[in-house]
Amino acid sequence: MRIRTGNVEVSQGTHQGQHQGLKAEVWFGSYNDDCNRITSINVLSSSGNGFVEFGWVLGYSSCDDNLYTTPRTFTWWKQDGGSSNCRVLTAATADLYHNLSIADGDSDTTWLAKKNGSLYDTINVNFDRGDVATNGERDCTCDTAYAHFKELEFQKVATGATWLAWNDPYLFFDSDDNFHWVKDSDTEHEVVHD
Repeated sequence: MRIRTGNVEVSQGTHQGQHQGLKAEVWFGSYNDDCNRITSINVLSSSGNGFVEFGWVLGYSSCDDNLYTTPRTFTWWKQDGGSSNCRVLTAATADLYHNLSIADGDSDTTWLAKKNGSLYDTINVNFDRGDVATNGERDCTCDTAYAHFKELEFQKVATGATWLAWNDPYLFFDSDDNFHWVKDSDTEHEVVHD
């Protein structure tokens, strides 16, 4: 039985609306039950009506209506003011950190999603900057929403493709009563059970 439980998102406050990239070491979890579990990084357009997202999914994926018992990478995006699209990509090793990044370092509205330094997807949208956020999400009460992000860095428009350490993390959104944000440092945080 699927019961919507929500997600926990954390953002980087400095240069709001002017980010053009985000990267982190992200923990890829293992399968517990047939619910929807997601951990991802994303950039929301300056207007808040568009986004690009890169992460992993376990259990049922609403993107392609399949059930995955090993984590699968995915991209999900929405044109600013338009409709959303998604792609499930490849299987990934569970219980391991993977380096994920999503960036439009040259401001051409083409976002590159990379895992462990390799290009996984190219996403064309109609925006080149926004706010960055991490996301720990679940769509049931039978599985954990635990998420762990390390070595968080961002790009801002003024510095082009230069990566900078997060220095102002804050809780952006929380709709999951059983999980909450724990700040380990400015560049590391977790979503954990109460």
